[in-house]
Amino acid sequence: MGALESTLQAYELLDKILDSLIKLDLLVFFYQNPDTIDSASGIATWVGHEEEQVVKELAELAAARLIERHQVRGETVYTRSNDPDIRRMVDDFMELMSERENRLRVVAQILAREEGG
Repeated sequence: MGALESTLQAYELLDKILDSLIKLDLLVFFYQNPDTIDSASGIATWVGHEEEQVVKELAELAAARLIERHQVRGETVYTRSNDPDIRRMVDDFMELMSERENRLRVVAQILAREEGG
């Protein structure tokens, strides 16, 4: 499979999963901060969203295996996925998102879902 096909597959998969701007913000956060290990409260502070909303979206991203959830000393913390295939898919998606036109399209699609759902 070529790079273009891989990138398109990444876009299509993430397009199905990313149904909120908060999820997009979280995915970008973990991409830009790949060594982060933090609680939902800490992550909410970093991304500037309410903790309650962030907890819900983190759970959904973890269920989709885009991030990982761990218990550390009785506290739930989140990290970027260690799965090389997931990392590659997210990296491909972020490369696609580096172009303004693609970012605008993704945000428009998410907004349409949020309004309709």
